[in-house]
Amino acid sequence: MNLRTPEHPSFNSLPLRDQVHGILTAAWEAGGNHPFDMSDIGLAWHLIQSGLVSAGSELTEARASVAEWRADR
Repeated sequence: MNLRTPEHPSFNSLPLRDQVHGILTAAWEAGGNHPFDMSDIGLAWHLIQSGLVSAGSELTEARASVAEWRADR
């Protein structure tokens, strides 16, 4: 089990940036099983609202993490 995927028990203790990057990378490697057509803010909102990243995460920080991840692709 990879620490950078949500299935790992310690995943929520990672910094938000690492959580977002881990989720998006895992989805990308699995064939794009994620709404990649959303805007950065829309995808960040989706990650927070769906509970995929830590509860109480800051939307602006999540959006910046999505944008950073996309820039690396």
